Amino acid sequence: MITSYQNFIGIDIGKFKNVAAVHNQKNTIKFDNNSAGWQQLFQEFSNILPNAFVTLENTGKYELGLAHFLVGKNVAIHRANTRKVKSFTLSHGTLAKSDQSDARTLAQYGFERYSTLSLFVPMSKEQTTYCNCD
Repeated sequence: MITSYQNFIGIDIGKFKNVAAVHNQKNTIKFDNNSAGWQQLFQEFSNILPNAFVTLENTGKYELGLAHFLVGKNVAIHRANTRKVKSFTLSHGTLAKSDQSDARTLAQYGFERYSTLSLFVPMSKEQTTYCNCD
C-alpha cells in the first residue's frame, strides 16, 4: 500500500455531473456521474491515478458508484465528511462556492490531511449508503 502519495485529487459530486481538480492546478474537468464519465475521468488522469489520493464529497449515495469504480482500479479513496470539509474551507478564508472551488478544496483537504484520513473500503457491491466517515 502506498503511504506517500504524489497527487491529490478532489471530486465534487453531483447527481448527474462531477467536477475533479488536482491539487495545485487551476484547471478542473467535468464528467458525467455514470460509468462512461468515470471511465473518462480514469483516462484523463491515468498518468497520475496510480499514486494519487482521491477525496470525494460524501453525498450519502451519489459518490458510491464512482468510489467502487476507482477502488476497483486500486485508487486510494476517502469519502470526506461534508461538515468537516466546510469547516476546513472556512478556516482557509474561502467564501466562494462553486463546483470547481469545491473540487479544489477537496484536493487541498486530501493533501493536508491524508495521513489522518481513512480509506474507503467497500463491504460489497451492494454496500449500504450508510457511512461512518471521518
